[in-house]
Amino acid sequence: MKKIALLALLGWRLACAQDAPGSSDIRVTTALHDDGSRTVTTIDSGNHTSEAVTYNQADKILRKVVCTLDDENNPLQGHVYDGKGHELYRAVYKRNEMNRVSEEVEYTPDNRLLGRFVYRYDAAGRLMKIDAYDADGNLVQSGGKRALPRRDR
Repeated sequence: MKKIALLALLGWRLACAQDAPGSSDIRVTTALHDDGSRTVTTIDSGNHTSEAVTYNQADKILRKVVCTLDDENNPLQGHVYDGKGHELYRAVYKRNEMNRVSEEVEYTPDNRLLGRFVYRYDAAGRLMKIDAYDADGNLVQSGGKRALPRRDR
């Protein structure tokens, strides 16, 4: 049976951070976390990429997320790596008519489906919940808007 862990939705969204559409500069931000770790996010609008690297208190890399961005700097896909540079998985985003993420599909490095996450919004466009499905299409968890189900890796 697959284990499910909860991660903050904000963590992944920060990893594939957005910048103002049309800008062509490089922006770097640092987020400090309660456990003493920090995430440095670099957005290169001209090359349509973002990179978020999370370091522990001793400056050791814990995780790196590299995203490809569209012309409006929205994430199209992201590759997630462990601290040693090994790819853990790839996430591909689908968007709805309001340009909000409607689905996230995750694949192994050798392109096998891991599962998908379906984002549900209310009539005003606010995120209400995220449903997690395994590779066979079975609903494995239905979460609130603040929690994103993830598989233990």
